[in-house]
Amino acid sequence: MEGRPLIADLCGQDTLLFHDLEHCIEGASLALPGIHYLPDGAGNSGFDTKHTKAFNRGHNATVKATDLFNRYGKNATTSIQATNSGLITGPPPDAEHSDSIHSAVHWFEKIQFHTNLTSTQYLHFSNPSLLSQDVSTSSINIISGVCLFSGRVLASSIPSNEHGLNNSALEHAEPTLYELENIARIAPAIADVAALLNTKHGHLCRESNVPLKISLDIPNFHYYYTVEKRLRDGLCTFPEALQWMDAVEKRHYQVSRVFRRYTQHELVRRGCHGTHIQVSSSGTAGFVCDMLRQSLREGTLLSLDAALQRISAYDPIWTRFSDILPEKEKPRDFQGLGHIFHVYYVVRPALLSTKVQDDDLDPATTNPLLITIDDIFERRIYTSAHKLLKRIRTVPKPLGLLEIYPCRRVFRDNNQTRMCMYRHDPSPERLGVYMCKCRRALATIVNVNGRGGQNDNVLSKAGPPKSRIDSFGVMGMLYGGDVAAVLWKICMEEGLIS
Repeated sequence: MEGRPLIADLCGQDTLLFHDLEHCIEGASLALPGIHYLPDGAGNSGFDTKHTKAFNRGHNATVKATDLFNRYGKNATTSIQATNSGLITGPPPDAEHSDSIHSAVHWFEKIQFHTNLTSTQYLHFSNPSLLSQDVSTSSINIISGVCLFSGRVLASSIPSNEHGLNNSALEHAEPTLYELENIARIAPAIADVAALLNTKHGHLCRESNVPLKISLDIPNFHYYYTVEKRLRDGLCTFPEALQWMDAVEKRHYQVSRVFRRYTQHELVRRGCHGTHIQVSSSGTAGFVCDMLRQSLREGTLLSLDAALQRISAYDPIWTRFSDILPEKEKPRDFQGLGHIFHVYYVVRPALLSTKVQDDDLDPATTNPLLITIDDIFERRIYTSAHKLLKRIRTVPKPLGLLEIYPCRRVFRDNNQTRMCMYRHDPSPERLGVYMCKCRRALATIVNVNGRGGQNDNVLSKAGPPKSRIDSFGVMGMLYGGDVAAVLWKICMEEGLIS
């Protein structure tokens, strides 16, 4: 994150209002009710006990996490620094949010990473205390992911109460705002953490040549339950369902490559090259997707029990996972299987490294350090993973799961509406752009081609937008023109732009 950061407020379905993160919402400003930038953390006044507790809890977790990262190695050229300033987010004072993810107040501390370049992130850390002070890990696994399309695009492929599927809605969908924003926000945070640990992991790991692995959980078969229901209800044919799943699988590979390539781009900027860090995706989920698509080709609906048996035969670690899964959390249908597979993706590296009965265990594979870097909306996955990790801690030294959440940069309806970018993404609509009238230092211009960019020498008055911008234009506004240009080039090369 470079330059003065912006955050955006999605007003309705066609307008974005941009605010300067560190100025428009400073202190008790009501530019976005419930969202506040605190330049001096605990030194700010005017907040209630709930906000003060959120800051104290979040800042303490940040200090523990940064100490963990800085404790290993003595490489003076790399470090991570907590600044005691940051963003506190929660619902407006008068909002009635019942969902714990939306009603909770979170502290996102302004963090500075010093590797081959200096980078600033706003991050929320969770559960660093689970890592022992003298932990020595054999491997480092960074886990992240992103869903496909957006809720609106996916819904457009499923006609309500009509026979058939609108497969062209998926086949011709360009990159959505949800997909691009998640990748643009999360990949640099992954690269910052990976670059920091890559220079230190010779001290952190038992063996200096242990690779740092980045795993991307990109769904594919997870959407199968949609067409399965349509088939059972007699609302589509097997060929139509197969074509729909083919479009999902194609998008899976395209988005996986975009996420992987953009993460590698950010790693290279920080001096880390592909020979040192693995970036992978898919895994056993790919097998499940192929199995279900084959059943559609054969004109049959595979039962969940039959699918689970084949998964266990293909991946024995899945059987171990099933054994520690509480009965009430076992999947009852393919939608449940898709959800629990996200949890499995997190837990699997730990299952690979734990001793089973009298099996011989290679010491070099024990005790992995698990780090998740994801959108905070996905937190339930990692809460479930934590519970399961406690059930498999059988080696002498504890396994750890450190959660890191980059701050959201897009909110909705003046923060009066619970924002889920996946559900509320207006893509493919082009958006009108406004700058907050209370901005103090940053002006934003929109170029004639509809791409956004930051320019400190140009001031524009708030008013009707002179042009409308696409999702890449929004990336230019939020993260800079260079980020938008790189993502556009990668998406073009991967066939996501026609």
